Amino acid sequence: MHAKTTSCCCLLAILTLSGLHSTKGGDHIVEDYGKAPVVEDYGKAPIPAKGVYPKMPYEDPIDYYAQANNPIAAVTAFSAENYYISDFEGFSEDANQFLLRYATPLTLGGSDWLFRATLPINHFPVPAGGTETGLGDMGLGFTYLFETNEPNVSFGVGPTFRLPTATDSVLGNEKWSGGLNAVYFNGSNSKFQYGYEISWLQSFAGDDSRNYYSVGAFRPFAFYQLGNGWYTGTAPIWIYNFQNDNYNMPIGLRLGKVIEGPNKVVNFWVEPQVSMGNRGIMPDWQFWTGVKIQFW
Repeated sequence: MHAKTTSCCCLLAILTLSGLHSTKGGDHIVEDYGKAPVVEDYGKAPIPAKGVYPKMPYEDPIDYYAQANNPIAAVTAFSAENYYISDFEGFSEDANQFLLRYATPLTLGGSDWLFRATLPINHFPVPAGGTETGLGDMGLGFTYLFETNEPNVSFGVGPTFRLPTATDSVLGNEKWSGGLNAVYFNGSNSKFQYGYEISWLQSFAGDDSRNYYSVGAFRPFAFYQLGNGWYTGTAPIWIYNFQNDNYNMPIGLRLGKVIEGPNKVVNFWVEPQVSMGNRGIMPDWQFWTGVKIQFW
C-alpha cells in the first residue's frame, strides 16, 4: 500500500508540467513603407511601433504578467519549486519534495511541440521510522501545441512518461510508466486568467515486487492580477489512484510577484494548501513555493 500511495506523492513532481504555447505570436511584422519603423514620441523618448519589441511575442507588456503562469507557454523555461508537507497522513515525520523543471519548444515534422522534464528530490518518511532523502522518479513529456489563432490562449496534448530514477525504493515506484496529458490556458483577459491540466499515468514495466499503478490528476487554476506584477490565485493538483481508490483534493491561496527583465520574465510565488478531502497516505496540508524563469 505504501508503494502505491508514495506514487501519488511523487505525481506532484511530474504533473506540474510546464510549458507550451499554441501560436506563433513571436513572428512580428514591422511595416516601414521603405523607411525606419514608425514611432511616436509625444515629446518624450521614442515609443516603438507595434511589433518591434525584440524577442517578445506580445505587444502589451501586461501580457507577460498573464503568461507568467501559463504552464504551456512556448518558451524555454526553468523553475525550482518546493512542497513542504508538515502533516502527512499516517506518518509523524514531515516530508519535502524539491522539483527542478525544464521546458523548451521543439519543431517536429513541421509541427510545434514542447519538451518538458521534471526531476524531484524527495525527503519522505519511511514505514519503519525515520526519513529517506534522494532523487525521485524523473518525468518527461512531449506536448503537441494546437493553433488557436489567439496568442493568449494555449491548448496542448501529448504523451507523458515517468522513469524509475529514484535512488531508494521509498522515493519512487521502481516502475516505468506512460500516459497522456492535456493543458488549456486562457489569458485573453489581462486581469483574470484560468485553465486546467489533466493527466493520466499507467505503469507497464519494472520491479515485479512492486504493484502496478494507474493514477489520474486534475489541476484547475485561476489567477487574478492585482497590479504592478503582483497577483493572487491557486493551482492545486487533485489526484486519484484507480488501483486502490486513494485520493487527495487540496485547495490553496497564492500570492505571487512577476518581474520583467531583459528578454525574460521571473515569477515568484507562495501558496499554502489544505486538503478538502483525502484517503490513504496523503498530505493534510502543504506549503508550495517556487520561482520560474521564462526566456522570451
